[in-house]
Amino acid sequence: MTDPAQLLESSPLAGALLALRVFAGGAAWLWLWPAALAAPAERWRRIVCAGGLAAATGLAGLLLPLTVLSSWGLMAPWTFNAVSLAVPVTGIIFALVFRSPELRPRARAALPAAAAAMALFSVALLLPHRGENLMGGQDPGLYPAQGMQLLATGGRESPEPLLTRLTAEEREAFLSHELGYPALLPVVPLRGDAITGPGYFFPLTPVWIALCGHDAGLSGAVRSAHFTALLSLLLMAGMIAANRGSGAFALAAVALLATQPIWIYHWNVPTSEMLDLCLMLGIGLVLDHRTASRPLAVLNGLLFMAAVLNRLAFLPFGGCLMALCAWRDLGDPDRRRVLFSRAAQAAGLAAGAGHDWFHHGEAIQWLGGTPSILWKL
Repeated sequence: MTDPAQLLESSPLAGALLALRVFAGGAAWLWLWPAALAAPAERWRRIVCAGGLAAATGLAGLLLPLTVLSSWGLMAPWTFNAVSLAVPVTGIIFALVFRSPELRPRARAALPAAAAAMALFSVALLLPHRGENLMGGQDPGLYPAQGMQLLATGGRESPEPLLTRLTAEEREAFLSHELGYPALLPVVPLRGDAITGPGYFFPLTPVWIALCGHDAGLSGAVRSAHFTALLSLLLMAGMIAANRGSGAFALAAVALLATQPIWIYHWNVPTSEMLDLCLMLGIGLVLDHRTASRPLAVLNGLLFMAAVLNRLAFLPFGGCLMALCAWRDLGDPDRRRVLFSRAAQAAGLAAGAGHDWFHHGEAIQWLGGTPSILWKL
């Protein structure tokens, strides 16, 4: 008898389920954000801002808990569904507790974007096979492999099967010591025992790939960049709309982004760049309103944290953003809100960097050693 989960994996409906996970969690929290951002007067702007906010909130709400679970080896198939339910249910409970009248209207405003994403994610699964990524290049092959290994092991480290079958002398044929530590060719770092391979890349994209793999199998894992690329178009439109740009400007920005050669290239490559773009656009979407409410400042901090967990290279850019925000806020009379917003940003950067340091030290070591990390980036 066919397993229903396997049946769903082979169906384009798996793409719709993945989009539903993202948007359901985000839409349930839209009531919390300031009306000027989440519910502007113009209909097109309200739809685009609500959709972009739902996508940014949903990505952070899903991926951050799953990343923490995976880092402690606690991720399991049921945790994907548990987190996917906990995020929207918690948002709805808080809305009811605080008797917010905005829960339904703002969630309805996000429906068009959610429906479009569900349809487009499903279409993405019907595109030609992307299996060549598993064999081609270092990053395009290793990211899906790390994500699917994460899905299989739940984040628990296990010996590389090939290396356990070899003697210590035979292993040397597959190892390199040029970087100062044992590495499985080409440069996948290993523990001192030269058998156990920890996660090679920083965790957020592998967790996203694991989530795609959980819903749509290997087909979804190698198309993970398709999904984030589609979200980036919505987030670009949302960022323009949130910063008072016109509809024509938002449309032109989306068209310009979708025709950029680097965007088209990364559409085809399951690596971290598209998720990185989504997080930075999400930060841009909320940045101008960051001092309007403390909950929004917290969301801003969480997006900072997610960006560092995705790529440590965001750390210096995050610091630059903080400096620009400090300059922008010099004339703001509400210093408490400004300080809270800055503290949330700093806490996000610190938490992301601390997590990377503690759980992914090998990835930092690969960058060239702590004293020269920023130069290497």
